[in-house]
Amino acid sequence: MKTFQDYLAAQPVIDHALRAVPTLGGMRFYVHPSGVDGDTVDFAVIGNTLLPLQEPALARLDFGQAIALLKSGKRVARAGWNGKGMWLSMVADWTGNILPESESFKMLPFIAMRTAQADLVPWLASQTDMLADDWTIA
Repeated sequence: MKTFQDYLAAQPVIDHALRAVPTLGGMRFYVHPSGVDGDTVDFAVIGNTLLPLQEPALARLDFGQAIALLKSGKRVARAGWNGKGMWLSMVADWTGNILPESESFKMLPFIAMRTAQADLVPWLASQTDMLADDWTIA
């Protein structure tokens, strides 16, 4: 995967043009060498995470980066999970049934997992999940 540092190191010029575009939960940047022909590289910035957009599915993230992505509205998954189609998402607004019906609760945001069986369940991180560096954007 080409990093931003790799891109800048490979350019024969120092000056670069930068265009920033606000997106939901972050910024998208287009970087191009000024005044010469050359590759344009697109990056998304989400929290403190800089992701090359050419290969977002291949980007490997740590747990902190995955949490930042969840908070920005993205879905994340672990490459090491065995089930197909499993991912996590932040649930900010939920109107599910809570029994007994006579009680009312203020719902706070939580993280939910889509299981391999296509069910949605509340999720808690394991020690292995928290220490893993194979998180990806789902």
